[in-house]
Amino acid sequence: MNTRKLLLLVVAGVIAFGAYQVSQRKAPSTEVGSALLYPGLLDQLNQSRSIEIQTADDRFTLRRDGEKWSMVERNGYPVYVDKVREALVQLAALKIRETKTSKAGNYPTLGVADTPASGSDSRRVTVRGEADEPLVDLLVGKARQAKGVESPGHYVRRHGDATAYLVEGELGIAVKPNDWIETAIVDIPVDRVRQVTLGHYGATPVTVSKKDRKEQLFTLQNLPEGQDARSTAVVSSIGGLLLDMRLEDVIAASRVESGTPRTIVDVQTFDGLVATLEQYDVDGRVFVTFKFAFNPDLVTPADPAKPDPTAKDAETAAEAAPDASATPDVKAEVEKLNARVHGWAYELPDYKTRIIDKKMEDLVKAKGQPLPPVEPIETME
Repeated sequence: MNTRKLLLLVVAGVIAFGAYQVSQRKAPSTEVGSALLYPGLLDQLNQSRSIEIQTADDRFTLRRDGEKWSMVERNGYPVYVDKVREALVQLAALKIRETKTSKAGNYPTLGVADTPASGSDSRRVTVRGEADEPLVDLLVGKARQAKGVESPGHYVRRHGDATAYLVEGELGIAVKPNDWIETAIVDIPVDRVRQVTLGHYGATPVTVSKKDRKEQLFTLQNLPEGQDARSTAVVSSIGGLLLDMRLEDVIAASRVESGTPRTIVDVQTFDGLVATLEQYDVDGRVFVTFKFAFNPDLVTPADPAKPDPTAKDAETAAEAAPDASATPDVKAEVEKLNARVHGWAYELPDYKTRIIDKKMEDLVKAKGQPLPPVEPIETME
């Protein structure tokens, strides 16, 4: 071999060694894999009977009963079945991208310590099967954002194992109980409401009403002699009580059935829907039950047909009349609402509770008295 060929081989060797060194520096220093984190879990999903989610600040359990799932800590209140299925499939699809550490001192950095850090999204997820055996017992730590063509990832550690991994795949397991349940109770637009009465135990009832749907503001009824309403805006906020009504917490209605309601609320709409709310004190908290009914005597046409002076015959006049099919099916709405609320008592957001708690003395002032500073309308905080 002549000197030139030998030199070329040496140069090629140096280049190859350099390329190897660069590739080693760019590659993760930990083992890379593509195995499923829980092999065979996909075939076991139909056997899952409960999911427990534990964070530093909360702990709750989703339990299966046939095809339905509910939350134990909400007295068996239904949860979104699709969310449960999605969470189980995501767990079964997790793939190990690389091992990260086996040193306990490094766990907090990744968020996979045995005790999740307060204020973090770290959580322990335990899925149990028919015999209460753990199918999954996983500490889920920090998320790692996708880079380039990479899939999103999370740092995880199987509880009881020393090794923490970076896994790839979606893992949207919510850490707040209310993210798993249907928080909406009822949503009645203000323009449907004709009257709301707050019947406080041992106090003068408060009634606000309006004459037709087109009115934006409500009027306070039965004003005491020598009194005026303090704020039209605050009075009108009572009319919007059932707008976007959502729960903060829920218990079985059986826990309040033997008590005396401190307030009974009656809401009537122009299309005949009647809502009755009963407010109870339970262990220092306030819960409300709901019942709905249909009263045809309350139905007021949205826009009564008026004679059309340009109409030349009955057929033309009929065409000008309102479309009866556009009237909402309130009876069906009532059935649906009662099916949702039957058997439950709800803790409402503070701003809704403050509306129910309004008494006559909160809403009036002496005639001739200067108006007080503008009060904020009760809204979601």
